[in-house]
Amino acid sequence: MKSMNRALERLKDSIGDDSKRDANLALVDEMERAAVNAKSQPIPVKLLADAPDDATRATRKTQFRSDLILLLRQMLDLEHAVLVGRVEAAKSHLAELETLRDKAHESLGVDE
Repeated sequence: MKSMNRALERLKDSIGDDSKRDANLALVDEMERAAVNAKSQPIPVKLLADAPDDATRATRKTQFRSDLILLLRQMLDLEHAVLVGRVEAAKSHLAELETLRDKAHESLGVDE
């Protein structure tokens, strides 16, 4: 997850520069790989530590995976916008990625 955040921060600095398309695509690829990897792993134990029962743990597991799926969809849209040179759309997708990340972190009680 940290690699996703690092790539996102670096991308924020260069997303508006279409001459950095290849580097930006590499950063998006890095984020996508990290998201797929996170999705394939069990939910971090600390996110389940205060769950009072099995139903709450199951809900959090579902939410964790669902949030990552939404992030991946947004990342694919971002990748396409960067690929075809739609800079303003790419900026919008990047901002939405941040919003989705922040909402997911807040709802699951993740500290950055």
